[in-house]
Amino acid sequence: MTAADGQGERDGIAVFGEAARDAQRAATTELMARLPDEALAQGAAMIAHHLLEDLLDEVAEHEPEPMKTACTEGCAWCCYLGYASISVPEAVAIADHLRDDLDEEMRTRIEARVDASIEAAEGLGPEARWRAREPCAFLDVDRGRCRVYEVRPLRCRGWNSLDADACEQSYRRRDDAVDVPSNRLRFVLGANTEEGQALAFGDTGRDARRGEMAQAVRLALDEPELAARWGRGEAVFDGILTDDDLV
Repeated sequence: MTAADGQGERDGIAVFGEAARDAQRAATTELMARLPDEALAQGAAMIAHHLLEDLLDEVAEHEPEPMKTACTEGCAWCCYLGYASISVPEAVAIADHLRDDLDEEMRTRIEARVDASIEAAEGLGPEARWRAREPCAFLDVDRGRCRVYEVRPLRCRGWNSLDADACEQSYRRRDDAVDVPSNRLRFVLGANTEEGQALAFGDTGRDARRGEMAQAVRLALDEPELAARWGRGEAVFDGILTDDDLV
């Protein structure tokens, strides 16, 4: 492949990403004009999930063998990032899933993990969190499976690896010196879907910040009216750690 070919591939991926961003922005904006305030968060989460999954399914149909991901059930090295952030709708979707779709015993166990995750990370900056590599609060550590897989965030859906061994090495070394190859198109589609969603939130006067995952879900669990408040335009992520705080 020549340098020009490589540039063309990168530009092509960028074009696909921008199209995904714009489509997500338009679809979310249209949806939010139709739904009542209390239903906006759940609706925004679901339409983003569905649109991104449709895109990723299409990619899977056409991607060449070398670009097929190494991600399989039980492989969870990427779930030890130490810091992950989610939007208000994603937090609401996860909280609703815990309340409505899981039995009381499992819900109690996960909520305890959420609280432990918040406590373990208290006072730690991004670098310290990365080095600690605590597992995601929603990871079944023994089985390497996500307990909220059906409503997992957009960032998790787009994240991928072409080499599971490299992922394991990166985790065990606790640094960023290991090169983990990925399918860039999948990653870009996930990131741009997320961006399109955030732009729609900003366009319609809703809190577009992303909050630390465990804190955001704890907030959504503790405040059943969070979705309605967000739908009315309140800054509901005030008081928890957000990406803006890390800039």
